[in-house]
Amino acid sequence: KIDPTCSSYMREIIASSVASDPTEYSEAILGKPNSEYCDWILKADSWGGAIELSILSKFFGLEIAVVNSVNGNINRFGEDQHYAQRVFLLFDGIHYDPLYLEPHD
Repeated sequence: KIDPTCSSYMREIIASSVASDPTEYSEAILGKPNSEYCDWILKADSWGGAIELSILSKFFGLEIAVVNSVNGNINRFGEDQHYAQRVFLLFDGIHYDPLYLEPHD
């Protein structure tokens, strides 16, 4: 079940992970200084991408598969970890949405 109120919690996870590893999450990777990025990602109007999905995959211990509806590619985060669970997101080039599997009766 999707909880739309958990975005601030996920932002805190990301900011904490980035702040705790300034070598891995350098300005070259983030596009801005580490501390500036941490302030930025905590804002409700900031949007994430691959870096954030990678962090969330590690934190929650699951693979995140992103189906790109524009080019048909599937980008997988955490696939090398062989996690027991996988979630799917749909990316339309601008926004990520959960992708649901509905059983057919």
